[in-house]
Amino acid sequence: MNNPIYHQWQQWESQVLEWLNRSDEDLTLPDTDPFDRVILTLLTVKYQIVYKDMDKETAIAKEKKQDECKSTVILSKIKTPDVITGKEDRQDKEKLLDDFTDRLLSPDQVSNENSTEWQGLEFVKRSERCLAHFVSQLISANTAYQEFIREPSMISPVTKINNRVYTKKNDGQMFLTIDMKSANFASLQQMNFIDAHMYPTWDAFLSTFVGSTSLFLQNKHLRMMCLGKLPAYNKLEAFWTHFTGTIYQTVLCPYLDELGLDVRCIALEGDEVVFHLDASIEEDKVRELVENLQIRLANESPIIKFHVQAYRLRAFHWQNKHMCFARMFIGQDEAHFDLKCVPERRKNYNQAYADFRTFSGL
Repeated sequence: MNNPIYHQWQQWESQVLEWLNRSDEDLTLPDTDPFDRVILTLLTVKYQIVYKDMDKETAIAKEKKQDECKSTVILSKIKTPDVITGKEDRQDKEKLLDDFTDRLLSPDQVSNENSTEWQGLEFVKRSERCLAHFVSQLISANTAYQEFIREPSMISPVTKINNRVYTKKNDGQMFLTIDMKSANFASLQQMNFIDAHMYPTWDAFLSTFVGSTSLFLQNKHLRMMCLGKLPAYNKLEAFWTHFTGTIYQTVLCPYLDELGLDVRCIALEGDEVVFHLDASIEEDKVRELVENLQIRLANESPIIKFHVQAYRLRAFHWQNKHMCFARMFIGQDEAHFDLKCVPERRKNYNQAYADFRTFSGL
C-alpha cells in the first residue's frame, strides 16, 4: 500500500523490530501523538510485547479532556500477567470477549484462547478501538478510495426480490443459495483498494498488522467492525449489491436456463441470491449443479468469490415455543446442517444445535 498511513506503520515497525533484536531494556518513546499510539498498540499485539503506563496515559488524557495530548509510551518484553490481570473480575473478562468475538465463550475457552496475549481488560478495549480506527484510516487514505466515495452510488441492474425463505410453508423444500464471501473485503479487492494478490484473504491482510493472534484473526465480528467504519460505507454496500445483480443476470440465470431446470428466484438482496428448486429434481442432479455452478462462478469472478450451497429446509419448534429452521445441506454429509432463527443466537445456538441433532436422530 502506497499511502502515508502505511509508511507511518512501516517506520514504527522498523523501530520496534530494531529494539527487539538488540536490547532487553524497555523502549521509551516520548512525545507520541494519538495515531502513533494506535500503531504502537497494534505492534504490541503483533509481537506480543507489553504496552506500559497505559493507566497514566489515560489519566492524562482525561485530565486534559482531549485526545491530542503528547504522551510517553514504554514498551517492554517482560510480561507480567498476574500484575496486569490479578484484580480483574473474571465475569467482566468473559463479557468483554463475548462482545469482542460475538461468540459466547466458556470460562475455559476464555482462559485458553487468550493466555499468551492477554494484557488486561483495558488493553483489549484499546486494541479493538485502535484496530478499527487504523484499518479505516489505512484504506480511506488510498487516493482511489477517495475518488470512489466522491462518485454517485452504483444502482443494481435488477430489482430486489425479498420473499421469506424461513417460513413453515417451506418445510421440506429444496433451495439453492449463492452468496458472496466476505462481501465488504472482497469488494475492496475487486476495486483494487486492497491488492488481492498480496492479500488474498482478510486473515492475510489483518495478520500484517496483528500477527498470528487467533483472538483477532478468527473473528468475523472484528472484520465487520473494522470495515464498517469506512467512510461512505453505504457506497461499498451499493457496489456489492450491483455486482451480485450483475452475476445474477449474466451467469446464474443463463446457466440455469441452459440446464432447463425448474427453478425460481425467491430472494435477491445485497450479496445473496436464493432459488427455490422443484421437488422433482433428483439430489444427484442438485449435487452436480452445485459443483458446476461453483466452477463457473470461480471462472467468471476470480477475485470476488461466491459460496454455492443447496439444502433442504427443516422447520422445528425448539423448546416447544420457538419456530427455528435447519438447513440440511445436500452434497455433503447429511448430518451437516446449520440453524436459522434461533432466539438470542449467541447464547442459545449450541444448545439448539444439540437439541436438533437429538430430535432428528442424527
